[in-house]
Amino acid sequence: MAMLETRLLEFLSKDKARTLQVALARKTLDVVADVMMHIRLQCRSLEMPLHDLVTRIQILDEKVKEVERERIAIGDLLAGDRKRTVEFLEEQAEEARKQARSRLEGLIRDALLDVESLALMEQRAQERLAEEIPVFFEGKLRSLSEATDTRVQAVLRPYQERGDRLVESIRRTAAELFDVPYQAPDSTHALEMTHKPYWVTYNWTTLISPVPEGFLDHFLPAVARQRRIQKRLADDIDTLSVRNVENVRWATLRNLDDAFRRFGSELDEQLKKTIEATQGAIQSAHLRRRGNLETVDSELQRLRAKESELAEMEESLVQFAASREKND
Repeated sequence: MAMLETRLLEFLSKDKARTLQVALARKTLDVVADVMMHIRLQCRSLEMPLHDLVTRIQILDEKVKEVERERIAIGDLLAGDRKRTVEFLEEQAEEARKQARSRLEGLIRDALLDVESLALMEQRAQERLAEEIPVFFEGKLRSLSEATDTRVQAVLRPYQERGDRLVESIRRTAAELFDVPYQAPDSTHALEMTHKPYWVTYNWTTLISPVPEGFLDHFLPAVARQRRIQKRLADDIDTLSVRNVENVRWATLRNLDDAFRRFGSELDEQLKKTIEATQGAIQSAHLRRRGNLETVDSELQRLRAKESELAEMEESLVQFAASREKND
């Protein structure tokens, strides 16, 4: 642990900035490569014969329609997997309720072994429950959310790969049709804990009757009083188990829903932007070709100049990232 702590401190003091610089450089490279591809698509669209351009636009449009159908199918399948993941969570929550009851019942039994006074029995039990509830359910929240997180990641990973292939297929088709380089996308998703449950440390019941709960116990024989106290404690344990597990279940369910909703939204947005950018680059060149032909040469010169600037930027970023990684 000492060696690990030392290494982490060294990283935070020396390597953190360098690691961030490399990550930002790689991210910028992705953006530059994407812009360069669209510039090259425009250039090729301006250069090729008009009838060839129209034919290739039609082929790309068919590919986009195919991707749209695939996206809808993914959405339907994703909804089914979300439902099954929720069922998994419910099963885990029910098991947690059973474990909580068993844990708290055992705790109360142990706490009351050396209590001889009936007057102190309920107070001692309440004190032990107040101590144990946060500890037990904090651990239960962690294990339940980790199990759900693992399940969500396993469910979403194939969809992420499938979505990446769809995005890549649009770019690949455009690149092959117009003979320009393309770069495969890269993306990651993770379930984050964003909702925390509050802890119920004791079920303070508000009664309609002004007579405090347990008041009548003083008029009962000792055996009857003990049975009533044990009955109240059993009811409290059941209520505490249900309410606290429900807090854990509800917080985890919201995280689960957020993960599926965020994933679906980001996938749709990623596909939408890819389609709009790719088709937009080609369509703008097509419209220019059909309009004022005198502006085609000047537009080509402008685009080639931008491509040259971006190529220099790309080379600088590659060298920068390589030099920082070499220092590692």
